[in-house]
Amino acid sequence: MIESVFGIIVERFAVLQKPISFIDLTSVRHIVMACCALHNFLRSKIPNQYTPLQCLDDEDFETGNVTPGYRCNQFMDLERRQWYFPSQDAKLVRELFLEYFNNEGKVPWQDKFCF
Repeated sequence: MIESVFGIIVERFAVLQKPISFIDLTSVRHIVMACCALHNFLRSKIPNQYTPLQCLDDEDFETGNVTPGYRCNQFMDLERRQWYFPSQDAKLVRELFLEYFNNEGKVPWQDKFCF
């Protein structure tokens, strides 16, 4: 299960798709934790768009049989915009992040590292 989740995170966050060797271990930990926090946020807010059910493995807990879902490279590609100004959708996502990470998604150390 953990391997599946990390595979999803790696597919979505390009920074994790190759070794992170140019910075110190503490920074690597912060990058991974930020990706995990964003993953959890997206799973809680837009689960059907972020990880459609057919992309996830299905496990029968009684028999232990696992039916693999589509692999990560089958995830829906995010549409690329051709213009330079943020769309209303992008502004909405930014506001959702702002609200979430300053309230229920806030972690004790974030202000120390953001400011």
